[in-house]
Amino acid sequence: MITYPAERREEILPEVTVEESVQAEIRIRENAERELRQARKENQACRHEIRILQQEIERLKGRIAKKEQREDASGETAEEDAREKTGTAAADAVQYPYRTNLRVVLYGGFEEFHRKLLKYLPDVRVVSPSAHIDINPFRNADIVFLQINKTDHSGYWTVCDACKSSGVPYLHLNYASAKRCAEMMVDQIRKMERKDRALCEGGFSENGGNR
Repeated sequence: MITYPAERREEILPEVTVEESVQAEIRIRENAERELRQARKENQACRHEIRILQQEIERLKGRIAKKEQREDASGETAEEDAREKTGTAAADAVQYPYRTNLRVVLYGGFEEFHRKLLKYLPDVRVVSPSAHIDINPFRNADIVFLQINKTDHSGYWTVCDACKSSGVPYLHLNYASAKRCAEMMVDQIRKMERKDRALCEGGFSENGGNR
């Protein structure tokens, strides 16, 4: 180990004065504050971008809802156009308004959609989307239809659970057009009516007695 004279050690390891120590501490704090300001600025920029994205999502949702309402108002979609050109014998054979004695319940959809649909199927019971609904109409129904273009998530699962627990068939309507949905519903209703007629002609019903 090399030993230096006292005056040499002082040259190699000069003493740090109080003023220098304070200045070093100040620089450290200034750097920390600068980094903190930069981090806050970046965080604020990220939040601004998030707000812009959320606003864009809401605008897109609004545009989708308006588009669905326009399709419902026109009563035509691309599939309807193709079907009208080629012709569908089963649909042409149906006379509207279609009347039925079955207990048919519809859950979901816009008010304008309900108004148009009831012109085609006046005997359908319509239940508007809600988180708090009476499940008895669904439990006592012969068939339930779900219009998924507008529905409450909580209410949707409540209706599905009620149908499953009661053995009630339920189907989804994937169209915005009231006319197209009415045709889908009538197709299922007529199948059930034909089945009921066959059971009645045999002298019994599914429930073991007269309907």
